[in-house]
Formats: sequence, structure tokens, C-alpha cells
Amino acid sequence: MIVIKCAGCKKKLMKYHKVGKGKILNCWFDKIKNDFTLREKESVVCECGNLIGTISAKGIRMKPNSITYSGTIIKK
Repeated sequence: MIVIKCAGCKKKLMKYHKVGKGKILNCWFDKIKNDFTLREKESVVCECGNLIGTISAKGIRMKPNSITYSGTIIKK
């Protein structure tokens, strides 16, 4: 389980169950544990107004430079 935070204001955005190595490019809806983001049409934003990503059919397509994360990643 990892905690994803906003790179601008450091507020907690979501808890996510990450499996495998690599960057977080997509957050699948079925792996999101807690979600604290705001949704505006097709965009996912933080409370400070920072654009986090866009909504796709199965998840959220993340902008890598707008988030930071910490926690344990489960290896495959």
C-alpha cells in the first residue's frame, strides 16, 4: 500500500495498492483504497488546484511530475 501526495502542497490524495516495479502511470479504480481527490469533468485535481491526471475508462492516467508517493510496493 502506498500513499500518493500532491507535489505542490503535499496533501494526501489517495491510498493505492501498487503491484510491481516502475512508475505510477495509471491508477486503476479497483486498486484505489481511499480517494481524497476532486473530480472536474475529465480531470482529477488536488484541493490546491494542481492537475493530478485525467480520467480514462478503467482508471486515472496520472501526471508523473504532479505527484509524490511513499510506502511499500509489492513485488510480482
